[in-house]
Amino acid sequence: MNDSLDTFYKKVENTSKLIEKHNIPGFVVGLSGTDSILSFMICYHAIKIQPNQNVKLIGVHYQPVLEEDRWFIEEIIPFFNRYDEDIVIEVPLVSPRINSYDMWSNLIRRSLDEKLLVVSSKNLTEQYLGTYSNAMRMASFEPISDIYKSEVISLCRELTIPKVAIEKSMMPDCACGRDQLQALFPELTDEIIKFRKGIHKTTQRLEKFDPYWVEQVEKFVDETHEKYNYKNEIPYKV
Repeated sequence: MNDSLDTFYKKVENTSKLIEKHNIPGFVVGLSGTDSILSFMICYHAIKIQPNQNVKLIGVHYQPVLEEDRWFIEEIIPFFNRYDEDIVIEVPLVSPRINSYDMWSNLIRRSLDEKLLVVSSKNLTEQYLGTYSNAMRMASFEPISDIYKSEVISLCRELTIPKVAIEKSMMPDCACGRDQLQALFPELTDEIIKFRKGIHKTTQRLEKFDPYWVEQVEKFVDETHEKYNYKNEIPYKV
């Protein structure tokens, strides 16, 4: 087993233990891209190895009414159904003006009604950069908060997630806070973050990248981290 899949199955095992320890009745996951798909897959496999298979798992994909690009409906949901025809993915049609706070409010309401844990898809890259939505703080479970974005992409490839999801994850997306440089250079972004955090003691791992892009991505990482670092301080206490 390679390192990526080893990470995945450790997550599955730990999630299964969490379910058993706290008698968790189920999860609800807002589905949109690779991060949430991976989070959903971790929960799915964790439930499958439970002695009690009555734990619920519900995926919700919010599809804007006028959105012509229906890649999630046309490729991701059939992938899940081929995987397991009993997987539940709901697709409410929503206004094109819906924002992350509206979607998270709906997930929270659903979790309260059915006593489910809301799952966050925040990854470690977003945690450092601070580009995650504050609405994510309403979640009860963060299965991939210690996995970098480049690792998420690698895991999705290993798990044969449809290629379109991976391609979409490497495109800029203002709605989820993904900048153009971060989208184009996920591995470089993560290597710079690891150096800034002291995980790598030298810049040797950056030498394989074009120096021009290293400089540009370093500037992006530092400016973004400084701009959003306040999120690591909230809620403020006096």
